[in-house]
Amino acid sequence: MARKIHLRADAALARIQRELSFSLINPDNADTIKKKFLRKPFNPEFTYADKPDTTRIREELNAIKCGRTLLGKLLHEEREELLRKCDLIDAIGTPDITQTCAAVYGAPDKKLVQKAYELLALTKSPKDVKIRYEETRAIMKHTFTLLGFSYTIKKTQLVTSAALNPTRRVLELRKKERFGKLYAYRLAVHEIATHALRAENGRQHELSIFSRGLPGYLATEEGLAAYNEERAGVMTTDILRNYAGRVIAVHLAQEQDMVGVYKTLRKHFDKESAFKLALRAKRGLGSGADMGGCTKDYVYLHGYLAIKHYVASGADLKTLYTGKIGLEHIKKYSKKLPQPKYIPEPVIEWVRHALLTS
Repeated sequence: MARKIHLRADAALARIQRELSFSLINPDNADTIKKKFLRKPFNPEFTYADKPDTTRIREELNAIKCGRTLLGKLLHEEREELLRKCDLIDAIGTPDITQTCAAVYGAPDKKLVQKAYELLALTKSPKDVKIRYEETRAIMKHTFTLLGFSYTIKKTQLVTSAALNPTRRVLELRKKERFGKLYAYRLAVHEIATHALRAENGRQHELSIFSRGLPGYLATEEGLAAYNEERAGVMTTDILRNYAGRVIAVHLAQEQDMVGVYKTLRKHFDKESAFKLALRAKRGLGSGADMGGCTKDYVYLHGYLAIKHYVASGADLKTLYTGKIGLEHIKKYSKKLPQPKYIPEPVIEWVRHALLTS
């Protein structure tokens, strides 16, 4: 009986999760703002895509029965997180976005902000050598082959350089993008040998929550990806400085408008990087003049440092590859987690060797 309840709840939660896309928080007039902002910084008004019917979604969520077993409590936690995401989506375009975003993702503490400022002192990375699309695609294809994954690689129109969709088993690469060679290897480790790998291992579990992500898994997910980059030799000081910049932008955004955040970041970053960091910290608001913004970006550095601390304590990373779980889930759900079918070592060793011989 419990199993049937779990499966029904899991399927319903997976469907609703797809409706509550975090991408809704990204302003749809960002490109127009960028062109004007880089000529002369100003506090823009943001516009957003239409939101889903969160009243209906809340009703559907509240109707889901999760059960009282350990797995039932886990599904209940996801239901509560999705209800908070409804609040977040409702708050898009208003000052309430800060509080609702922090309720879902948390916010940086003083210690993390201090560490971020320390990382900004790192020397910038050497310029990456650009490679042809065919070479980038070959690196991705070989990575999938090493792990035994059957994914499709597509060249599409993207805002970001690349996007992985483990549910559809698709890796998208942006059209006309000339990737740096080191960046391409980093992408293979980050997106395929971490994100795709944890999703594929999560599929070994009967409940899809282990492949789509347990509540609060994101910091561990991104931290583990960054740590794997470090192990493979593709982590650069520019990446660490960018993660640090994200934390600082989130911190500054609480008490400064977008122009103020941008001007502070310009002391450490070029114009485009400073703009992007400031925009990411202010997305979700109605205006760049408002205080607050999206706090999510702090999780990358926070997660990376948490993984490094976890490894330094003598703990084994293997359990973390069993699915899209967080560090906080290991003790509680260890008996429910199957052994990981895939591990990133083949990719990490191949990338290390490729960098040494190239």
